[in-house]
Amino acid sequence: MQVGDFIEDTYKSFDGHIIAVTRGVITEVNNEERGYVKYHCSQIHFSEVDGSLDSMLGTMVMRHSRNIVVLSQHGGKVVQNG
Repeated sequence: MQVGDFIEDTYKSFDGHIIAVTRGVITEVNNEERGYVKYHCSQIHFSEVDGSLDSMLGTMVMRHSRNIVVLSQHGGKVVQNG
């Protein structure tokens, strides 16, 4: 995971239920003991409640790195077929 990677960030409830998924490009990576990343939120991919995360669009988000999955490196785009 490095600066410029296009990532997906998953928000889960305490019981492990996925409540939201956002996407963006990493702007900062901290690999210390409690590693985190900062990313520019560019897309709300899924939200259990419509409009609940709209205020996150275009903002910087800091999250624990364990919630993050790299979709493509260096700002590439995710391509979906079908």
